[in-house]
Amino acid sequence: MLKYINVLTNKEKIKNNHTVVCGTILEINEGFWPKIVYEFRYNGRRYESNIHAPKLVIEGYKNGNHHVFVILERLKPNNHFILLEDEFEKYNVNKVDTMNVLCK
Repeated sequence: MLKYINVLTNKEKIKNNHTVVCGTILEINEGFWPKIVYEFRYNGRRYESNIHAPKLVIEGYKNGNHHVFVILERLKPNNHFILLEDEFEKYNVNKVDTMNVLCK
């Protein structure tokens, strides 16, 4: 329960002070709970995560899309997650946030 509350708190922090960058999927581990390993760079530093992957991300990867939007807290970039397009409004992400993000 505490972990769940902490996740909600972290997402609220991101919602209020975020930036969006492009991440690259490095590998995918399929199974009962599919996981992906992805990386992104922010302020010259590389970050890597191993997470349970949303189904849309896995499908995109299988279709050749190895890039994802990553939303992160500006002051604590270790607080981040993959941002799906249908979550833009939920996290106050607009076109300005993604205008200069080249995710190809």
